[in-house]
Amino acid sequence: MTETDCLTAAEFTPELTTLLEQGSFFCSPHFMSIWRTVGGHPVCWVARSGDKLAAALPGVEFGQAALRRFQAMPDGCYANIIMGSSSENREELKAATLKGIRQRRYVSANLYDFYNEFPGSDDFECHQCSTLLVSLDSSWEPPDSKIRSEIRKSEREGASVRPFDIDRDFECFIKLVNLTSERQGIKRKYSDQFYRALAELAAKDKRVDWRWLDYQDQAVASHLNFVENDMLLNWQVLSDREFSFLKPNQLLLASAAREAIDLGLTKLNLGATPASVDSLLAYKKKWGGEMHHYRRFTCQNLLGKLVR
Repeated sequence: MTETDCLTAAEFTPELTTLLEQGSFFCSPHFMSIWRTVGGHPVCWVARSGDKLAAALPGVEFGQAALRRFQAMPDGCYANIIMGSSSENREELKAATLKGIRQRRYVSANLYDFYNEFPGSDDFECHQCSTLLVSLDSSWEPPDSKIRSEIRKSEREGASVRPFDIDRDFECFIKLVNLTSERQGIKRKYSDQFYRALAELAAKDKRVDWRWLDYQDQAVASHLNFVENDMLLNWQVLSDREFSFLKPNQLLLASAAREAIDLGLTKLNLGATPASVDSLLAYKKKWGGEMHHYRRFTCQNLLGKLVR
């Protein structure tokens, strides 16, 4: 018989911690802990067969008591269910995990099934999502001639790409965050503390690929990428429009893709695109690749439906 339970980080056993550390980047306890800076609480849904750990699904809870929400994972990151060495009926374990999440009666729960590995469930609504995936190999280059030309122009102008340095760049980075938010007309989503914690993780975990571009001692642009399994996810793009003539985002993305190839990664994920931003989707298509379709599983309790 399969039993499920939701464990807080303080309840993680050595066996579970080892399993998570051996999983993908989004499963790692250190990445999960980053979300504490924005009010999140790392948790892990575990399924047991008898007394054996059979499966683990890490995620983050937000809120307290009756207002508790769950995400696996937050903000453009994806869910991973890790199977224990003794796992047998994998589909049963996945279904049991979804059932456990539903029975916890979160105000809302969201699970981003990028790998299309969870079964359908009557307890969850299923929404279609998509992102552009670019296949990478040693011969890769952007197929669009204009993009290639813009990258060469950026290089000629003397723009330099280097790793982000928390001591040298953090203050200028926060200015880029504020500039980008103002330009987009949206409130900043992440605190200074979030970015500082992520920068500290980047110094220890090379799966955080944080690129910085400056020009004549001026902060120009920053890209935050994550290495997830065999894929590089272009997670966050920030820039100062005053330097758009340098084509900084083209140079940063191309440099990230080239290094990803050297690391043996096979995919570049350009991230989900809002349906209302046709120009952004058109730009992403210039990098090649095909649309990858995946699912978002959602559920709400009665309170969640009332405050929707």
